[in-house]
Amino acid sequence: MELIEAEELFNQALEAEKNNEIDRAIELLSQIIKSSDELKIIYAKAQFNRGLLLNKQNKFAEAEEAYKKVLREDNAKVYVKAQYSLGLLLSYLKRYEAAEEAYGNIIREDNKQIYAGTQLNLGLLLNKQNKFAEAEEAYKKVLREDNAEAYVKAQFRLGLLLNYLKRYEAAEEAYRKVLREDSAEIYAKAQFSLGLLLNYLKRYEETEEAYKKVLREDNAEAYAKAQFKLGLLLNYLEQFKEAEKAFKKVLRKDNPIIYASAQLNLGFFYHKKDQSQLCLQHLRKVKRIDSCFAYAYAQYALWLKTNNKIYLKHVLKTDDEEQFYSAQFHLGELEYISNKSKLSQILDYWNNISEKSEWYPKIYYKKHLIEKVLSIKSIESSALLDIFKKVDLLLNSLVIKNENEDLIAHYTSPFVAKLLVAKEICGFKENSNIRLNTIDLMNDPTEGEILNHYLNISSDLISTNDQAFMGCFTLHHDSLNQFRLYGKEDQKEGSGLSLILSNLFFEQENSFSNIRLQNTSNSISESNGVTENDDSESDLDISSITESLNEKIIQKLPLYRCIYIDPDSKLIEISHREEWTFCREAKSSKSDKWDNYSKDIKELRDGVREEFQNLENLIQPLYQKISKNIKKYLNEAELLAEILLPLRFLVKHMAFKEEQECRVVYVTQWDDHFVQYDQDRNRFYIDYGQDVVTHLKKIYLGPHAVHEKNMFEYLCAHAKQNNRTEHEVKIKTSHNPLR
Repeated sequence: MELIEAEELFNQALEAEKNNEIDRAIELLSQIIKSSDELKIIYAKAQFNRGLLLNKQNKFAEAEEAYKKVLREDNAKVYVKAQYSLGLLLSYLKRYEAAEEAYGNIIREDNKQIYAGTQLNLGLLLNKQNKFAEAEEAYKKVLREDNAEAYVKAQFRLGLLLNYLKRYEAAEEAYRKVLREDSAEIYAKAQFSLGLLLNYLKRYEETEEAYKKVLREDNAEAYAKAQFKLGLLLNYLEQFKEAEKAFKKVLRKDNPIIYASAQLNLGFFYHKKDQSQLCLQHLRKVKRIDSCFAYAYAQYALWLKTNNKIYLKHVLKTDDEEQFYSAQFHLGELEYISNKSKLSQILDYWNNISEKSEWYPKIYYKKHLIEKVLSIKSIESSALLDIFKKVDLLLNSLVIKNENEDLIAHYTSPFVAKLLVAKEICGFKENSNIRLNTIDLMNDPTEGEILNHYLNISSDLISTNDQAFMGCFTLHHDSLNQFRLYGKEDQKEGSGLSLILSNLFFEQENSFSNIRLQNTSNSISESNGVTENDDSESDLDISSITESLNEKIIQKLPLYRCIYIDPDSKLIEISHREEWTFCREAKSSKSDKWDNYSKDIKELRDGVREEFQNLENLIQPLYQKISKNIKKYLNEAELLAEILLPLRFLVKHMAFKEEQECRVVYVTQWDDHFVQYDQDRNRFYIDYGQDVVTHLKKIYLGPHAVHEKNMFEYLCAHAKQNNRTEHEVKIKTSHNPLR
């Protein structure tokens, strides 16, 4: 083949490509062969162009073959282009090692501009393979004088990499090397990422400055993100007017997802300012087409603002799974608390909730009982449902959540306390957990029977075979009575101590997750935060009872105040703090806090008394039928016992009122994998998995445990040093005298 003929074929191929005759162009280029040295240059160009066209047609194997036919000795300039394109192709095909080899064939002397682009691509490729040190090296080989655009992209990517590696100072340096005159678009991205980094480092003034350098004309999407994040920052800094302005600068055309998140946060913003109309206006601007995630949250917020459940029905599973489950939970709850509950409708909603969802523990016991009520198919089903609602109402009222009951005491021995607090120190390896013990270890022999006695029902007819495990706590932090009874070492009164825990050691609401149904696995789930691209924030605090999937440990249970009943008079009291505890705190014989607290407690106690009477009135007509014909009403009797079960172990004899006890209760069966056996002490127990030290605020040493002060100061200081707690634990000695 003559050179002139080859050039003619090449030109015809270019013309065919221009006319979109790709197959003809490829055919013409294929006809060019390297039959002599003078054809080397045109042959290299033909193979390179052929590779590009085949790549366009997704004929990757043929494209690869064409690129590889371009040799350095034939045409050095085209060779580097071919190797660059080959690297891109192999990287796309995830043949990373081969792509690295292709990129490695390009040296700076060949073509500085292409070399810079190659090193950028090589860095991206290595980063994708988690070869971070090699990626960093590649990014740093890209020089501004070789290729300004590739340089700023490399510095931006280097900043992201170093930020990921927590080398924050170096990351900041890389971001700051990106100049606007090199690439306005990449500069905007770099300033936004710099803002995120500075915000993390709590350098808020510099954060604000970085966000404000991102301009819409440079990069509309980065601008929208920067304004949104700026709004969050200014809101946090309580610069509310400026925050409002920032959120409002985000337009739908900039980025629909960020726009939706900005409107959502404006809704929250106006809600906090009690500007309901503006709140609703912005929440309604959040459209599903912009962001399914933000839309789901907006609909939930609209329900909270308007009490119109239609908004909950708008939330679809495809919008956001957890928010959908939340909506289904609340729709079921609304039906459940209505005067004429449609049980099948409740189940229709709750059956949509996945067992893996954080909402499932809140409904599985209620769902189980409703299914049993429906299965009875008798006129007594409505009575059973009313009884269950009453028990549910009582349990909700008994959860410890008064602001003056934020610290809870647990009395134990110094030895056990060391097991709970010490970790990798003083001969202790791992710290232990608080144990929930069986009912037979409680000091009240009437445990579990007092409730039936009050309700005038027989335990022979109304009972279950469940096992109860309990953890006992009290609202009295420094009680001589408790020191004399509990935590004794060598049977010596007053030798124990009390651990004062934050109420966050416990679940904050009643959810029935402390009850394991017979023949089921533990329906206790782990909570997960929900985010979308880190672009949305809300005030929603979602928590649930959790279970460690790898250990026999229950993570959180609600703490209930005990009910004390005098069997003879049927007088009811509830556990609470006494006046002297407030006065001791105030160091005064009078406390305003006590006045307010005592009113709250009186109101709560009167409510409990009234609801107990209502409960008895509801139960008695049904119980009379059961007692007269147990065979006919066996299902009703079993279900009644199951409904009363959560309340049964919170009721104690009035003789123990001085203890002012609160309890966590876990009801289960012997086949539960949480149940463990201590052979040395001949006891069954369940571990309560919250770390005591994390929630420990104070320790009161009993009158005869003062010699332990140095030890516990040392253990708690060690725990703080090792970041097991963020605060200093105060070690105090009891104010109570004891010989």
